[in-house]
Amino acid sequence: MSVKTTEDKTRLTTSIDSLEFDAIGADTFFRNVVNTKVHGYLMFLHDPYELPSKLSQQIDINMDHDFNIFVDPQINAIDDSLIDFEPHERNCYLDDEHKLKFFKVYTRINCEAECLTNFMISRCDCVEFFMIQNSTTRICSASEKRCFDKARNSFEDYRSSCKCLQPCDYVNYYLTIDSKKRHRTVFYKNCIRYQI
Repeated sequence: MSVKTTEDKTRLTTSIDSLEFDAIGADTFFRNVVNTKVHGYLMFLHDPYELPSKLSQQIDINMDHDFNIFVDPQINAIDDSLIDFEPHERNCYLDDEHKLKFFKVYTRINCEAECLTNFMISRCDCVEFFMIQNSTTRICSASEKRCFDKARNSFEDYRSSCKCLQPCDYVNYYLTIDSKKRHRTVFYKNCIRYQI
C-alpha cells in the first residue's frame, strides 16, 4: 500500500499551548480517601475520536519526576491511485466504507471495541460494566463472570472476523519524553532548609 505521509512537528513551547498539571497532593488523597499508596499515573495518548485502550500509547508518570512530553503528529493519507481498490486490497477503509453502531467516527480501535461488545452480547447476552453500551444493553452480573471470562478468552480467535482495518487517512502520534527527578525544597519554622 502506498501512503502519503506528512510530518507536522508540533512542540508545546509556551504556556498558551502547553498543558501543565501538578500531581502533588494526589498521593495524600489516595492514601486518606481511597486507602491506597499511589506511585504515579498512566497517561494514554490516543486519537481524540477513539477510546483509550491497551493499544494506545502509554506513559508512566511518576509523581516524583518532572516530565516534558513532545508530541509529533504524522498525518497519513491514502494515495489517490488506491481509492478505487476494494478495502481488502488496499488494506484500509475510506471514511464512508465501514460504519459503526456505537461510534460516529471509524477507527480500528473503536471497531474492535464494538466488535468485542457485539461478541459478548451474542455469547452472554450482556456486557461488562466498563464496555461500550447503549440504553438497552444489559450489564453482566457477578454470577455471569464465568461466561464473560470464557467469551473474552475466545474473542482472540474471533477478532479477525471483525474486519477492523486501519482507516485510510489517520494520524500517528510519536512521543519524545524527557523526565528528571523532582527535588522539592522544604522549609520548617526555626529549622534549616533541605531538599528531598
